[in-house]
Amino acid sequence: MTPLDPLFDALIERITDAVAAKLRDSGKPARQPDRLLSLDEAAAMLGMDVKALRRRAPRLPFAKKVGHRTWGFRLSGLQRWMVEP
Repeated sequence: MTPLDPLFDALIERITDAVAAKLRDSGKPARQPDRLLSLDEAAAMLGMDVKALRRRAPRLPFAKKVGHRTWGFRLSGLQRWMVEP
């Protein structure tokens, strides 16, 4: 134990309390972490054929290339895109 440990512990406690108070007072619900959907999951949500979605993936703003021929699709981006006019 070093002489600074009690100071660090007090600092951590104050930061934790401040963050908890900020979250409590924000009035906004906590954001869910974004999820990366597979090609099959995204195609099912969009009602599209998997091959058609794979062809369109490079032009979609919520698509992310995660491998040589593998695409991932951000759930939040896909949901926003489905609602936009």
